[in-house]
Amino acid sequence: MLQKSLTTTEKYNIDFLSQCLVATGQDGGYGIPSGNHTEIVEREVTEEEKQVKEQLKNVQLNHSYTTRFQDINMVTYPQFTFGYPDGWTITQEEVTPYGESVTLTSDSGSQIQYSHIMNEIRGGSAVWMARVEVTPIAESSFVPGYVQANDLSHLGKFMVAKLKQTGELDMQNDTEFTDIDGSECYAVLPESEIGVREDVRGPYIAEFAFDYGSNIAFIASPGINEQFTDEEKIEAIAILSSFRVADGW
Repeated sequence: MLQKSLTTTEKYNIDFLSQCLVATGQDGGYGIPSGNHTEIVEREVTEEEKQVKEQLKNVQLNHSYTTRFQDINMVTYPQFTFGYPDGWTITQEEVTPYGESVTLTSDSGSQIQYSHIMNEIRGGSAVWMARVEVTPIAESSFVPGYVQANDLSHLGKFMVAKLKQTGELDMQNDTEFTDIDGSECYAVLPESEIGVREDVRGPYIAEFAFDYGSNIAFIASPGINEQFTDEEKIEAIAILSSFRVADGW
């Protein structure tokens, strides 16, 4: 996993508010779907995406969850919703004036974490860095619109991305990355994030968040064995693919 020095509990239950060092003071926005989106250039779909698309047809999302930041804090900010199948349970919820955190856990311990951080995220390891390859693996239901009267359609088309760690760097002793066959996680991200990141020093909920008036992350991580089962992988991708702005926003 990304943070080799962290325990499993620390990896998946990191206190997201500890990453918040500079308050933005924003209450949120209107979340009105935009009718004037940036023109989207379609890319070629990979064979892996085609296979995943077929497998997703067998996943039944029998349950749903809607974020509560707007309701609890009585501010105007879009609500997000996602579906999940049997075998996954909401195991942690927290809403503060500065954000929201929700953890969804499978029967075997894999987790999906939703993170809403209003503050600017800073920090990260000063001695260790990862190289992570970001590639599309499935379509996303998320369509950016308006937040705080700002049209965010320029974020473009979203995807479910595979985050594959391919290298690590001990910054105290080495000058080049050591190639590794690292773990795979999945995240909802704009397609503009496709590529290789060679500067990953923090938890994925910080490194792979997108700016939606606040920092928003929706990320799936494997359990203690650091590997999804085939069933868990497809279920996790299905959950991430369902993430979207709630109806009425």
